[in-house]
Amino acid sequence: MKNVGLHALNWLMHGLHLGVLAANMFGWLYRPWWPWHRACVALTLVSWLGLGLIVGRAGYCVLTDWHWQVRTALGERTLPNTYIEYLLGRMGVSVSRSRLTLAVVLGFVGICAIALVESWIERRG
Repeated sequence: MKNVGLHALNWLMHGLHLGVLAANMFGWLYRPWWPWHRACVALTLVSWLGLGLIVGRAGYCVLTDWHWQVRTALGERTLPNTYIEYLLGRMGVSVSRSRLTLAVVLGFVGICAIALVESWIERRG
C-alpha cells in the first residue's frame, strides 16, 4: 500500500512541476492570469536564488528536491540535477548540461522581464 501512495505522490509532483512550468512560460499570454503569473515567477525566483543561497546551490528547486525524494523512495537511483533535464531525457533529447543551463537561465530572465512589464502596464493604467 505504501507504494501506491508514493506513486500517487510522484504523479502529483509531475503535475505540480508541469503546472509551474506552464504558468511561468504561458501565464503572461492572458491578462487575467497576470497576477498568478507574477506570483509563480516570484516563487520560482525565491526557490532558485533565495533557497539556493541557503542550500548552497543556485538554481535549487524545492519541487525537484521533494520530487526526487519521492522517486528515490520508489527505488530510482540515478536522477538528473533538474526536472527539465529529466523531461528531455524521457523524450530522448540529449543536451549538454551547460547549454541546458544557459537556455533555462536565459528563458527565465526573459520570463522575469515579461513579469516586470506586466507590473509596469498594470501600474500605468
